[in-house]
Amino acid sequence: VFVIVGETKIFNNRDAVIYYIKDWGGTVENSVTRETDYVICNDPNLSTNEIEKAAKGKGMLTLEQKGVLAALRGDTTIEEIGRVI
Repeated sequence: VFVIVGETKIFNNRDAVIYYIKDWGGTVENSVTRETDYVICNDPNLSTNEIEKAAKGKGMLTLEQKGVLAALRGDTTIEEIGRVI
């Protein structure tokens, strides 16, 4: 389960991110819950503390949008580009 935080930079818009994640077999929710596995963030206006607060330190991976795009292309894996919080 993915949650997108902040603005989209690499993708044209939030709907494009959601489309690719669903096409890849993932699901997207609007807010962080216990079921959240990945938090996608690429908004320079959000501090690391704000992201960590949103994820509540549950061991979720935070991902930058460029890393998600690379994983969708098969260039890397989510686990290789994520940062556990």
